[in-house]
Amino acid sequence: MILNKKTTLAEAAESMDETPDCLPSVPAMKLSKAKKRNLKKKAIMALKKAEKANRPQKPVLEPRLPATIIPPKPADRGKFSDADALLTEIKRRLVEKNAQTLRISPIPKNCPPSVLLDFCPSALTVRMPAKDSCRYAFLEFRSRLDAQRALTNLNGRQLGG
Repeated sequence: MILNKKTTLAEAAESMDETPDCLPSVPAMKLSKAKKRNLKKKAIMALKKAEKANRPQKPVLEPRLPATIIPPKPADRGKFSDADALLTEIKRRLVEKNAQTLRISPIPKNCPPSVLLDFCPSALTVRMPAKDSCRYAFLEFRSRLDAQRALTNLNGRQLGG
């Protein structure tokens, strides 16, 4: 049974003078409009709660992983049978990714990422903090070897100076 607001309001308007059947019995004294309205609202809420209790429940889903943890590809899922092996694989991938990333600091305020890419053309991407007051950036490279070459190349050079 799905409740419809229009039908519920229509029923409430029709039975404004009489007390609803689903409410507990109220003494035979005359009720004010506000009390009748409150009683009808309570009756409607009770009907909605009863309807909600009868609905089928949604299945409980697994919690999502944080964005920083990259789950293995579907083909790799069979490799890791226990959680320890999976955890070591995730740590290994994070170390591998960090080995391909260089932190450049200090950089001028309001420095666009295109200037950093021109400064180091072998970089794939530039990540900069959202705050304007942060004066550093991260350059990501294709391999660890590229990152090491860029490190020796950029060491001691000044950007915009």
